[in-house]
Amino acid sequence: MSMMQRTVQPEILDTLAHDDPAALANRRDLRLYNRLMGNFKWMASTLPMVSSGDPVIELGAGDGSLGLYLLRQGIVNRKSPYTGVDLWDAPIQWPKDWPWLKKDLLTIDYSALKGTLLANLILHQFTEQELILIGKKIEQSGLHTLLITEPARRRRHLWQVWLSLLLGINHVSLHDARVSIRGGFRQKELFHLLGLSRSGWDVHWEETFMGANRLICTAAGGEILEPAREMPERGTLAFVRDPQEAVFILAKSSTGDPVDTLPPVNSWLWNELWTHDIEAAKELYENVFGYTPEKVETGPNRAYYLLKKNDEAVAGMLELLEKDVRPHWVPFIRVKDVRSAFEKAVELGANPLIEPNPDVRRGMIALLQGPTGEPFVIQMFEPASE
Repeated sequence: MSMMQRTVQPEILDTLAHDDPAALANRRDLRLYNRLMGNFKWMASTLPMVSSGDPVIELGAGDGSLGLYLLRQGIVNRKSPYTGVDLWDAPIQWPKDWPWLKKDLLTIDYSALKGTLLANLILHQFTEQELILIGKKIEQSGLHTLLITEPARRRRHLWQVWLSLLLGINHVSLHDARVSIRGGFRQKELFHLLGLSRSGWDVHWEETFMGANRLICTAAGGEILEPAREMPERGTLAFVRDPQEAVFILAKSSTGDPVDTLPPVNSWLWNELWTHDIEAAKELYENVFGYTPEKVETGPNRAYYLLKKNDEAVAGMLELLEKDVRPHWVPFIRVKDVRSAFEKAVELGANPLIEPNPDVRRGMIALLQGPTGEPFVIQMFEPASE
C-alpha cells in the first residue's frame, strides 16, 4: 500500500461562528482528542526540561486549554511570560497578566519572539509554502526551542477516528479530525518542511500509537540523546549534548528541588563545564536555561565564568586550551584533606591527572580519572566566614 500523501483541506470549524453550538462541541471534542493523544501531558513533562522561566509562546492557542492545563499543573504560573496567539479573542478565563496576540500566524512579527514556542494541532492546517514562510520567520526570531504535537499521517489513525464516534464526538469533529490527519506529518517531515534542518537546528521526534507526531526542535546546535522520561523515585530526566558535545542530564525531581546547603564532606560539591568555545557555551546556557554568566578574573591564560541563578553561583565554566581534551562537565567532590584523599584514590586504582599543587587553585584540588575513564575533581572547601 502506497504512503498516504499530504493534503491540506478546509476544516468546518473555520467556517463556524465562535459561539456556534457545533463549534462549542468541537472544542469539547478537541479536549478529548488531546487527552487521548496525551498531548497536554507530554507538553507538561517536556516544557520544564527545555525552559527555565523564559518566555513561552503558544501558536493557535484557541480556547486556552493548553495554557490553562499547564497553569493547573504548576508548570507555569500567572506571572509567567506566557503569550497566546490566535485569530480569536482571548478566552474569558485567560490570565489577565498573560499577553494575547490576535494575529494570523503568517503575519505576526516573529523577530520579537524569544524563548520556547508551543504548537499543538495547528501547523497541519498550513501548506508547504506557508510552512516554509513560518520556518524562515522562526530562524529570524530569538526562539531557542519548539515543542510541537501534530497528527501523524497514517491510515490506521483514520480508523481510530471512526472509533471515536463511540465516545460521542459530533459530525464537525469527525470531519475535521480526518482532514487533520491527511494534513499531518510523518517522522521528521515537518522539521524539514519548516527548513530548520538547513539552519543549525536539531530535532528529536516520536510518533505514538494514538496518532501524535511529536517534535522537540532546539537551536544553538545542541542534541537530545534521549528524550524526557519518568524514572522511579527520581522524577523526569532527559539526556542532552551541548554544541561542544559535553553531555549532561536535564532533571525535574519528583520531590522538588532540594534546599541549597553546604554539602557535607565526601559528597558532591560543584560542577564545571570545561569547553573550548566558552562564548558558545555562555550563549547556550544563558538563552536556554536562564543562567547569568559572570566572569571571574583568574589570570591571563584561561577564561572562567560563574553561572548564576537568582544571583547565586550554581556552576562554573572553564576555557579548555588543551585541544586533545574533549569538552565535558566535571563533578567536584568535597573532601576533608585533598592530599590524603588523592593518595587513597590512586591506591585504589584511580588515574592521577593533576596532583595537589599550590600553583593550581591554592593546592586545594586534585584531578583524577576513575577506573572507567570518568574525570572528577576532589576539593577541600570551607565557606568564607561572615
